[in-house]
Amino acid sequence: MTSLKISPSDRILRPALLVLLFCLCDTVVSSAQTPAKARTWTAAYSTPSDSGALTAKLNPGTVTPGGKAELAITFTPDNHYHFYEYQENSSPRSGSTGLPTLIRVAPAKGVTVEKIHPSVEAEEKVDINGTLQRQYDGPVTFTVPLQIAEDAALGPVELRAGFSLQPCNENGCLLPILIELNTTLQVAAAAGAEPGEVKFAKMTSKAFKELTNPTSEAPIRSPAAPQENVAPAPPTPSLANPLTPLPNAIPLPDPAATESSAALPEFRPRYNEQEITSLGWAIGFSLIGGFLLNFMPCVLPVIGLKILSFVEQAGRKRSQILLLNLAYTAGMLSVFIAIALLVIATGFKWGEQFQSLGFNITLTALVFVMALSFLGVWEIPIPGFAVSKPMTTVASQQGYFGAFAKGILTTVLATACIGPFLGAVFGFLLGKPWITVLTVFMSIGVGMAMPYILLGVFPSLLRFLPKPGAWMETFKHLMGFVLMGTAVYLLSVVNASHLIATLVFLVGLGFACWWIGKVPVYESLSKRLRAWSGGIAVAALVGWFSFTALIAKERLQWEPYSHAKLLEYTRQGRTVMLDFTADWCANCQVNMAFAIDTEPVEKFVKQENIALLKADLSPKTVTDEHGEMLDALKRSAIPLLVVFPAGDSERPFVSDGVFTSPSQVVSLLRTALDEAKPTPNAARQEKLVLRQNAP
Repeated sequence: MTSLKISPSDRILRPALLVLLFCLCDTVVSSAQTPAKARTWTAAYSTPSDSGALTAKLNPGTVTPGGKAELAITFTPDNHYHFYEYQENSSPRSGSTGLPTLIRVAPAKGVTVEKIHPSVEAEEKVDINGTLQRQYDGPVTFTVPLQIAEDAALGPVELRAGFSLQPCNENGCLLPILIELNTTLQVAAAAGAEPGEVKFAKMTSKAFKELTNPTSEAPIRSPAAPQENVAPAPPTPSLANPLTPLPNAIPLPDPAATESSAALPEFRPRYNEQEITSLGWAIGFSLIGGFLLNFMPCVLPVIGLKILSFVEQAGRKRSQILLLNLAYTAGMLSVFIAIALLVIATGFKWGEQFQSLGFNITLTALVFVMALSFLGVWEIPIPGFAVSKPMTTVASQQGYFGAFAKGILTTVLATACIGPFLGAVFGFLLGKPWITVLTVFMSIGVGMAMPYILLGVFPSLLRFLPKPGAWMETFKHLMGFVLMGTAVYLLSVVNASHLIATLVFLVGLGFACWWIGKVPVYESLSKRLRAWSGGIAVAALVGWFSFTALIAKERLQWEPYSHAKLLEYTRQGRTVMLDFTADWCANCQVNMAFAIDTEPVEKFVKQENIALLKADLSPKTVTDEHGEMLDALKRSAIPLLVVFPAGDSERPFVSDGVFTSPSQVVSLLRTALDEAKPTPNAARQEKLVLRQNAP
């Protein structure tokens, strides 16, 4: 029997570049190690209210042609729950509070499903709405007789059924439960005595509706479908009347209805670009698409760096110009080669590295420090960056690696965009051999590098650029602000939980750059080393503090506050802790970090089974009910922590201001528990907690 439980110089760029590439590779490795989502059988399913247990068996598991078998499905309600009478169709009786119990069986060749019958009759009872109900209060076995055809072929027969019910108690009804049952019936020359194993899985409303009604031609309707002959829903619970009963006559939606297990159809898309059918066309479109990447918004901030390099190159020898542009091109192509190899090895997708939090933070930090260098906070000795003579000398000595690094940075930023024609190119690559993938990505890189290759081969084109002069300083400052804007954009893709920590880290980096910038690169090595050591130490310290102390790691599992949720928990006989907070409330964050969301409070809350609700007054989450509750408590300021004792929720404990230690919160909760009045629900909840904690 199977059981289912329902319950900036090159010295700067070199390490930064290595970190950037490490993050890119880490992103891909992580994505490669993430298994694809697949539907798996489940041996157990739990509901928060521990409403009962489902078991099933196929008896016997092996039959002869013309023989009979039975699929026995037993549901045992628990914790004072009941469920409603089995019906052959899904239409509830007039005035019914909950949904009927339903069983559906998929057609199987050589198997006829006969009339299903429960082991006991449903009892008539009057619910809190005053309507007569037919319900089961104890365990019920639903027997599904299976008649095997005389001419049935020998071998396995796959059987699939759906089981639906809605557990309810005097406080209301849970969400309807939809369970799929799968088993294999063996048709053999000799019958067997061993029962067949039944496997369980969650089921969607759509899948349930598609199953055959075995004994009735009445239309099948999902348990989550609207009901016509149902008593009108009671009024929404209100703080003005805290004793308003919970809604009982509302058909609650099936949670699985929002999921979809059905296979997607075979689409025949109509693209806005020409579909590519040959490698030649793919290479051609790759060259054009790569060239156009230079004009995408993601790349434009870094193109300013290259413009400065072009201007500085105008006074150099032809061989130097060619080598610098080839170094820049090599940097670009190295990224495209790396992406191609990752696509071949792991199925990596264009731009997927931006799904990595570490990559986004690293890239944001790199763009930010480059912006500071353009604004004069510190100097990066890369060709075209400097105006002063000493800086230009250093730049000329170390320009090739700088050009290579800029090529990498430009390409990494470009991967956040997809230019014209590239969508069709990437579609063409699906399922293609590795050599094709590598060739196409190299073509995109060559296309993007084409302007720089042409300027290296034909340096006479640089004569159209203005001569170096003071205007370069102004242009550099303007590019600094453009890069600042890029950093702001990159911050927008950082997870909200890490945003404050990242901003503080950027402040630390800014201070480090200022410290390093106070010592120019033409100073003695010892002075520069002291400056670099101090700056790196500050940045590392601020970064460590930011990402260890400023990231929200909630121990406690909160639910958004609503009147209905509060009334639900208080009626269950549970003590409720309600925290009023907001993003803009600094004291609220202090309370949460140092007093509320702490290990002692977490332990006490779990031990006493205290329900946790959070009223977030931040602009995006505040609701009218939050204001109504504040008015009911006669308070208008936060932070505010409220504890509603079990059985005496009309006299909550209210605490204003800042807590200095977790012990204050625990003391408040203990006081509320001491004042709690025992209720039948509370006794049942205590029994449930003891059972859950039992070995």
